[in-house]
Amino acid sequence: MGSMTTFLSALILAALPTVRLQPLEGEPVTGTWTAAKLDSIVVQVEGAERTWPLRDVARVEIVPSTSDSPRPEADNEAIQLRLTDGTRLVVDQLTVAEESAEWTTGEQTGKLPVSTVSAILFTGGDAATEQFWRERLEDESVSEGIVIQRRGELDFLEGVIGNITADQVMFRLGEEIPVDRGRVRGIKYFRAQTKPRQKVVAIVHGQRGVRLRAAKLELTESGLRVTLQAGPDVLVAWSECTSVEFASATLVYLDTLSPLLAAHQSYVQTTVGLDWLAEAFAPRAFSSTGNEPMSLDGKTVSRGLLLRSRGEMVFDPPDGFRYFTALAGIADEVRPQGQVRLRILNDQQVLWEGDISGDEPALDMKVDISGVKRLRIVADYGDQADIGDHLILAEARLIP
Repeated sequence: MGSMTTFLSALILAALPTVRLQPLEGEPVTGTWTAAKLDSIVVQVEGAERTWPLRDVARVEIVPSTSDSPRPEADNEAIQLRLTDGTRLVVDQLTVAEESAEWTTGEQTGKLPVSTVSAILFTGGDAATEQFWRERLEDESVSEGIVIQRRGELDFLEGVIGNITADQVMFRLGEEIPVDRGRVRGIKYFRAQTKPRQKVVAIVHGQRGVRLRAAKLELTESGLRVTLQAGPDVLVAWSECTSVEFASATLVYLDTLSPLLAAHQSYVQTTVGLDWLAEAFAPRAFSSTGNEPMSLDGKTVSRGLLLRSRGEMVFDPPDGFRYFTALAGIADEVRPQGQVRLRILNDQQVLWEGDISGDEPALDMKVDISGVKRLRIVADYGDQADIGDHLILAEARLIP
């Protein structure tokens, strides 16, 4: 009996994936992923099982098996589903009837409540169509409708979406009419904003741009079973899963939060032009979507905070976060000039304080903010008054 149990355990272990685990701190490790729990994961490394709390794991990369087919980057015929929780599924076939959306990809089939689907894109490889579709999704004045192609041009028609078959989309525009699905490029559903039913613990990435917001993970011999934040379960075959993000799935970037205060005080006190100066030099968030790349230590920074001395930003952080982290340094454009006295505070209590100088490398900082109700970030004058005091807090974020 014992030999049989050992044999079966070995078979199950052999079916589980080899992974490369990257902790938030320390070197990556390679081993067999053996368990996913509510607050931790287990990886067998050199014959011994090791456990990592989810909050300490940056990501897990699935090492492709030698028997796996090459992983495709894109598929022009694929159908993209956007769910209300931000999940992105890519499937080969899709039908919608009554309250269910049924999909097929490869040998897998699945079913989702239509209420969890926020949008559909039928031509994922067409950049122009996808851009037009994205613009309609972001347009809050548009509720529900279809993107169609007629006479070589894309158009959006508002109306109510009905059943979807392989050949047509039922569309109510005054009266219900069948629309040739070959002309339909995308669909936007009206979905009222609702609070997520479950907390996200991970983001699962797969082939063809699949991105799943997971509330729960379960390891099986055939793949990773993902309980989506929106509710349904999806099974991702190991050969189709590329990576799983953990800490980054639950972190919050400060550039996504609205500050309670963003103020600048000029070093030279004058009554002339104070308003425009305060506005021009006011601390601000930046991101890649703003088309304003910054450079720090010779590398492009896509998001973060920019403060000029004396600048101050105040945030009301969400509950449940333990650390504030950022790469702090003087912008390359003004180096080697620039020096600021940086302080991180809980209202008036100093949590961290130090000098950031333009003639030194950027500082990778991690500050404990447990229990902080009002997070203050102050870039004060250094030894050079305010000359070159352009402080970048790259990737400024909160980590649970």
